[in-house]
Amino acid sequence: MNILISGTHSILTKELSHRLPKELIDCRIDYLSHSPIPPSSSNHYSALNLNSLKDNYQVVIIITAFIPPDKSIAHLPEIFKINTEFVSQLITRYPDAFFVFCSSVSIYGKPSSLPLTENSPSLEVESYGLSKLWAENLLKTTKSAIFRISSLYGKGMKANTFLPRIIAQAQKSRSIDLWGDGHRKQNYIHVSDVAGMMIMSIKKNISGTFLATDISSYSNSQVAEIVKHFLPDTKINYQGEDLSPSFEYNNQATLTQLGYTITTDLPKGIKELIQNEK
Repeated sequence: MNILISGTHSILTKELSHRLPKELIDCRIDYLSHSPIPPSSSNHYSALNLNSLKDNYQVVIIITAFIPPDKSIAHLPEIFKINTEFVSQLITRYPDAFFVFCSSVSIYGKPSSLPLTENSPSLEVESYGLSKLWAENLLKTTKSAIFRISSLYGKGMKANTFLPRIIAQAQKSRSIDLWGDGHRKQNYIHVSDVAGMMIMSIKKNISGTFLATDISSYSNSQVAEIVKHFLPDTKINYQGEDLSPSFEYNNQATLTQLGYTITTDLPKGIKELIQNEK
């Protein structure tokens, strides 16, 4: 099976690259990147020239995404160029391929009720989520497995995101600073479980829209307490206000359809992150 993975710098790409050849018979992987291509990498191709790619990819996995650093309208051209237009170009290039697409729970916007499911409506969606939602609509004309991913974490994740940031703070100063009273809930999904769901959809050739979330959401206070469990004597400090909404999900339909069981809960995943930082 010839597989093309778009997006070379993600921890998810690394996880899939490690597991796909082991779980699929005669699996060959090429990579597509918007970044400069190493001269020695014969299986890496530039996204600027899709015509240089092979014609016989049975599976195209789209991990590439532009996540804006803020809400400035200056980012709009790149958001839609990378997150929507590029998807359209790949569909045109490989109309018969099976697409596996990394979408985001951002497509839900500001939900009116929780928990969110695969069929929940999208309300007041911001530009990033809207670009992913448009890409989803394009892919629904193809054979595709769309994965709406919550907060992805795992070894090698960006250091400026919530989990590695509070772990680093606890390790250095034995303290964690949280905004508000820490009640806001978020959902964290380990990279191994997202990869597992994707591989299952490829192996079983299952199309659909799936919710790649953990079974449970955790408040910021609960996350801090988990970190404190592994790093004793850590003090949790509360300050200011946190007006961000909470998010909870019910993805039982996804797990049932794929025949998948979550393998890494948040305490296990945080323990892994802490051990990797020692």
